[in-house]
Amino acid sequence: MSYITLGKLIYQIRTEQKISLEKLGRGLCSKQALSDIERGNVQADKLLSDIVLQRLGKSTDKQEVILPWDAYHMEETRDRLEQFIQWRDRENAGKYRQEFARLLGKEESVEARRPVKQEKEGRVREMYWHRILAEWAYWLDMEPDRAREELCMAVDLTLPDFWGQDLACYVISTVEMENLLALARLELEMRIPKYGKMTMALRREIWNERWQPADRKVLGDAGWAVESMTLPGFLRECLRYIRKHFTDAQEQAIIFAKCAWLLSYIELDQGNVLEAYGMCEEAVEGLRDQGIFSFMMPLLERIIVCCERAEEICAQADLEKRMLTYAWQRDWNARGERYGHYLGALKRVRVKCGLPPDPPVSVFMKCYQKSYHLDYEFIRSERIAKGMTREEMVEGIYQSQKTLWQIEVKRNSPHERNFRLLMDKIASDKGRYNAFVVSDSFEVLELKDEIDRCMNRKEYERMEELIRQLEKRLDMENAENQRIILHARNILEFRQGNVLYQDMLKKCWELLGESYHIAGGIERAGVPDLGKLRGELFYRAPMKAEMGIINQIAVLLCRLKYKEEAEAIYEAVLKSMDKSDVAPCYRYRIYALPLGNLAKLQSSVELSRRGIAYELSCGKMGSLGYALMVWACAIEDDSPDRAESREMVLDSYYLCELSKNYKYREDIKKYYNERYGSL
Repeated sequence: MSYITLGKLIYQIRTEQKISLEKLGRGLCSKQALSDIERGNVQADKLLSDIVLQRLGKSTDKQEVILPWDAYHMEETRDRLEQFIQWRDRENAGKYRQEFARLLGKEESVEARRPVKQEKEGRVREMYWHRILAEWAYWLDMEPDRAREELCMAVDLTLPDFWGQDLACYVISTVEMENLLALARLELEMRIPKYGKMTMALRREIWNERWQPADRKVLGDAGWAVESMTLPGFLRECLRYIRKHFTDAQEQAIIFAKCAWLLSYIELDQGNVLEAYGMCEEAVEGLRDQGIFSFMMPLLERIIVCCERAEEICAQADLEKRMLTYAWQRDWNARGERYGHYLGALKRVRVKCGLPPDPPVSVFMKCYQKSYHLDYEFIRSERIAKGMTREEMVEGIYQSQKTLWQIEVKRNSPHERNFRLLMDKIASDKGRYNAFVVSDSFEVLELKDEIDRCMNRKEYERMEELIRQLEKRLDMENAENQRIILHARNILEFRQGNVLYQDMLKKCWELLGESYHIAGGIERAGVPDLGKLRGELFYRAPMKAEMGIINQIAVLLCRLKYKEEAEAIYEAVLKSMDKSDVAPCYRYRIYALPLGNLAKLQSSVELSRRGIAYELSCGKMGSLGYALMVWACAIEDDSPDRAESREMVLDSYYLCELSKNYKYREDIKKYYNERYGSL
């Protein structure tokens, strides 16, 4: 088997960071339970395994996970519940709250709206329940005191004896840090002066009050004590912890943005404009690097306010101070204008998609970059595609075909050993957890992620260098790694014009066929039969590596003037994903690409709108500028009035700049100059 296990990955990162089992599992599970997960003796609960990885400072989104239905349904229900709460949709939130309580094994008292505790309830699940209750109290019932109480309970469950301890005494996950930041936000909002003007001295006095969550009085002996700190001091410690501990760039960018946004409010309120500007700019740069939209707009708004304040200070400063201090040399007006363009473009594109211009600002706001598949869909589709009967599948695994039938209709899920045996039967090298390359080094996974970003941004020289680095660090005897490297080099050759399209097309079909069952109907030249494409050629949602090859096939067909066939490929692969029980938001890495390219091929306003709305709903913006440009061109083709398309082209320019797609930005600038004048 070519896959790695989650346990091996956790063990590798934990030992590399020299973190003990006791410290990593504190508040989550026993030392023995965590050891069993690392050894692969038990199948880890999805909620637990995510927090364990996050405690190691790593993102949980660098793997393709084949989940059982119950684990997937739990996560989807929780995510939808949080979303409806944040949008203050009480009716839908109520429905999902009931379902979430049922999944957690709870029965809620209608009067008290609190759960009846069940025996042997997991700490992680209980923590999530109190977190939900806190969100409900804050967003729907507007009861901050009750929200604070619930958040304190959530913190107590997974960070025991936290109050009065140094943050360094713990390893804290993204989810747990969000709980702490939500608690800090409540404290902050309760201290905001509501009446009249206040002197700076009085403001500082307010912020320097002891921070005492839930009025706890316990002080620790080690280091600084949380409860004896000021609220600004606590947030600064959180910021330092995030910089040091969250070594995964993606994970750090998301949580750093939330903490910086909170702390910047205090710094700005105290007159520390440069400090507020600096941390917000750092947060924005982190999100830009990762192509993340989530929490971008609140930070941009804060930066614009900082620029306005800085401009005022500059105007009041004496000439000597302006000359001696570097800060006064900044062109604050120009900076504010640039960030204003970014913010305005984001607001306008949201409105065009039928969304409110401003999303709700919650520290629990998500960025969906996960890649999920369902075990019963994968097993059933592969079995049928390869012409195997249930009788053939269960031989040597189960005594009865009924067991497999129950799995395929999601009434049951195979245990880890039987899951592996079933995957062997269908000749699949996939496990429950599949990295985008086969490696037990998280640094290698991050390297593959960087290659993908370079490809999206057309940074081909850097991409070529990173591919060489990746190849040196991979086991190239592994078939999956061979396919990944070969596909990456094919893309480079294609972009550099060093290949015959016909030859590459044939190679791509052969490469795809190594992991994805390809039915007959593919001609020798590699041009597929349209009837076959519009049938069931793509019988299941592809894995990420497979989607990359499928997209390359469609691009090559376009270059060979087979536009109709390319469109059919995109339509067919989207259809295969839409038929799945997995919501599109959990397939961002494979769903956004065909949707965006199909919109371009068909010059479709509706598909462009759908693609942008999808991007925003996932909390991503890597392709936002490109997608908006496609929309603008479609509008220009349909209408003689170019005023709307002109504005959209300009917005796409700024959105490409915001997401650091500089090659696309220059292409858009050239387009704008040719049609509308100098940009």
